Amino acid sequence: MKRDDNLIELEHKIEILRQDMMNTATEEGYTSDKSVRLSQQLDTLLNEYYERTQRKPKSKSRTE
Repeated sequence: MKRDDNLIELEHKIEILRQDMMNTATEEGYTSDKSVRLSQQLDTLLNEYYERTQRKPKSKSRTE
C-alpha cells in the first residue's frame, strides 16, 4: 500500500520542526519563548499526525 503523500509531508515537517526546537532549546534554553512556541507548534503537528494515523475506517451503517 502506497503511503499518503500528505502524511509523508507531515512527517517531514515534524522532523524539521523537532530539529529546530532542539537547536533553539540548546542555544536559548528549554524555557525560552521561542523554544516554548516551537514546542507548541510541534505538539499541534504531532496531534494532527496521530489523528491521521489512528483513524479507523468508517463502518457502513445498515438501515433495516
